[in-house]
Amino acid sequence: MRGWIIASLALLFGAGASAQEAHYPSRPIKLVVGYPPAGATDIVARTLAAKLALAMPEVREKFAAQGAEAASSTAEEFRAYIRAGIEKWGRVIRQSGARFD
Repeated sequence: MRGWIIASLALLFGAGASAQEAHYPSRPIKLVVGYPPAGATDIVARTLAAKLALAMPEVREKFAAQGAEAASSTAEEFRAYIRAGIEKWGRVIRQSGARFD
């Protein structure tokens, strides 16, 4: 278990990536975690999967084609972004006098 976590962290931070490995993966990856959710293993696996997905050019191209930019952030940064959006659009709705029927 400890070895798996160390290997995951090494991969997560790009340890040992060479020019030849720059185009890895050439096909979709399925990450299978044999432990229940909400544990340390789950957190490491989700972080690793997000970093791998955002590093793939195909994923970035799909986001760009839809007018979005792939970015990673912490839960706190995302929460602050959502709160700011709710405050902004809440003011717009209140000022417009829009009502839900």
